[in-house]
Amino acid sequence: MKNKLDVLFLPLHRYVSFRYGSESALAMNFLKAVLRLSPNTLAVTGLSEIKDEELKPHIIDMHISTDRTPFNDFKFYLKLLIIKLTFKSKVIHHLFPFGFKLGFNLVFLTPKFGSKYVIGPLLYPIFEDEPNLWVKLGHVKKVINYDNLLLRKTLNILNKLTLLRADFLIFDSEETRNLYLSYLPSLSNKKYAIIPGVVSDIFFKPRQEVVDRQFVKFGIVSNLVPRKRVDVAIKAMSILKAKNALLFIVGTGPEEVKLRKLVKELELEDRVKFLGKLNHQDLPSFYHEMDVIIALDPTPVLVAASRQEALASSCAIIAGDKSVSIKQLPYGYLVNSDDPSAVAEAITLLSHDISSLTLMQKEGRKVAENLLSISAVASKFREIYSSL
Repeated sequence: MKNKLDVLFLPLHRYVSFRYGSESALAMNFLKAVLRLSPNTLAVTGLSEIKDEELKPHIIDMHISTDRTPFNDFKFYLKLLIIKLTFKSKVIHHLFPFGFKLGFNLVFLTPKFGSKYVIGPLLYPIFEDEPNLWVKLGHVKKVINYDNLLLRKTLNILNKLTLLRADFLIFDSEETRNLYLSYLPSLSNKKYAIIPGVVSDIFFKPRQEVVDRQFVKFGIVSNLVPRKRVDVAIKAMSILKAKNALLFIVGTGPEEVKLRKLVKELELEDRVKFLGKLNHQDLPSFYHEMDVIIALDPTPVLVAASRQEALASSCAIIAGDKSVSIKQLPYGYLVNSDDPSAVAEAITLLSHDISSLTLMQKEGRKVAENLLSISAVASKFREIYSSL
């Protein structure tokens, strides 16, 4: 292991399963993007299941218990401090500082010895009932983490200090940046970039173009929870005009029994199929079988992992947004995430006009190649690190 590193990643999350087809795959793909710039990059985590052979030599695993206690947290970050002082880097990149429903900070790891400190990507919050929770509480959720109010407030202050002392910030969307600025207006003076995410190369596979088809296949890849609005998509299937549309649902969750009952009540068993939970290695094949991916959770349009993977796989998308009724995008449609009639209209439009659907699929693939591919993100990182 070399004494001098170009980039040292310091992930905050305790446990990362390095696999494809999930949100935690973002960590792996961001690291791969940086490795294309700097083969000396190292990443630090507490406890990891590392399946990717390319990354194994670049991971420092500190084997810290996943039990969320203040003692384990401090032990984890004291070890990080030792690593920080041992391996001098040109750039310290704090990966996912508020990621994966965990809290804490790296304020005491502010780089010395001339290193530059990059934070990001800061992720758009997904807590629908408490949309500002990540920033408001320093991303320490009471019900799963710390019950001590004083500790939570302290962590919140330290998280803010960490952000304020960074040299550069990366956000996954402009919406996320605006959310952070609403709590910390002084961040507006920070250098920043928008990087929506990174999609693994395995999704960037060519697909056979089919012009004449009997059915148009719509897919959902999701945990079956209320905020995903899978029920809205099912209701849309019952009222849409196009009869050549099929819906395939991948995923499991607490809403599954309710959703299966809804399909039966609407007499959609022949047009809506539940495929259960697929292995992560099988997900790319599923995407390549679909024509359109439906992802109705109301997040910024390019933030959801299923939308990113869909575009890379040459699928059009139907994305949710409460601020519109229906709006055409270069690669699909933006619809009201709570309105089955708007979703049905988008499905009908895509099912009736195969030539437009094909153009949208190609346009989505271009967007993914230019914004979401490992090569594209590596190029963006090169610009960021060169600017520091």
